[in-house]
Formats: sequence, structure tokens, C-alpha cells
Amino acid sequence: MDHPSLYFLAVLPDEESTNAFRSLQEEMCALFDVCRALRTPPHLTIVPPFKALVTEEPKFEKALRQLPFEPFEMDISGISRFGKRVIFVQPEMCDPLRDLHDLASKAFSRWQKPEENKKFNPHFTIGYRDLEPVFRSAWPHFREKPTPGRIRIEKMVLFKHVDRRWQVRYETF
Repeated sequence: MDHPSLYFLAVLPDEESTNAFRSLQEEMCALFDVCRALRTPPHLTIVPPFKALVTEEPKFEKALRQLPFEPFEMDISGISRFGKRVIFVQPEMCDPLRDLHDLASKAFSRWQKPEENKKFNPHFTIGYRDLEPVFRSAWPHFREKPTPGRIRIEKMVLFKHVDRRWQVRYETF
């Protein structure tokens, strides 16, 4: 029987940046017991999570392969937050990222309908979900943490939610 699964499309940074972001996530987990971000590799979401039937997966792969992805560089402006819910590494918007988001949103629009008035706000999550109770301690600790100044985005991946974790289903370099 075909059943819906949860998916999302993201880009992944180079290994050095991935390690730097993962280190921040691990520190968040160790010091504040905010560990949910460790369930995926550090990533920047391009198409937010959507539900679709597993039989649709070949269509996702085709849509992914048709996107004109080329590795690109982007600047990082430090650590930021969404209220008391999320602490993240803040990349600066750049043309390659904006273009990729626009093209991917169109390519995946039959599965993920864009939310009205929801602005694309790229970020690499350090801590979320279980952050609010410890936010007053965590935010001062992380807000001045050093981050890479410039990173390279090296691949685009489609994640699938399996056994309470996100796993790479398809990737392109």
C-alpha cells in the first residue's frame, strides 16, 4: 500500500563549514540539551517539508536532476534567531541562492504549495524545538560565536523522513 512520506529539498555546505556548523549544534546539545538539529546534517532548506506518496519519488528525482544546480559561494553574517524558537547561522542572500530557491519552488510546486506571505529566510539551524525553555541562557552564549565568513555550497539533496530521522534520498553535485 502506498503511503505518504515527508520530504524537503536543501543545499549542503562544504565539509569544513559542515563541521563548523555541526560543532555548534553539538555544543548546543551538550550545554543546553537542545539536540533536535542533530537529526539532519547542517543544511539550508530550499523547499520546506511536504507530504507526498512514496510512488512520487521518481518524479522528485527527475525534478531535482532538471534543476540547474552549480556549486556557489556565499557569505555568512554571524548568528541570529527567530524569536526564542530558533538560533541559527545567518547566510547573506546571494543571486545563486535566490535563483535556486525560485526554480526549485516552481519545480516542486505540485507537491509543496508556497505559503502566502511567507518570505524565504535562509539559515543553518543550530537549535530549535526544545530551545524556548533555555533560550535566556543559550542566546547570550551563541550570539557572538565565530562562524565561517564565507562558505561553499556543494550539493543539493532531497531528504526523506525515515524512522524519526531525515535521510538523503537523492543528491546532485
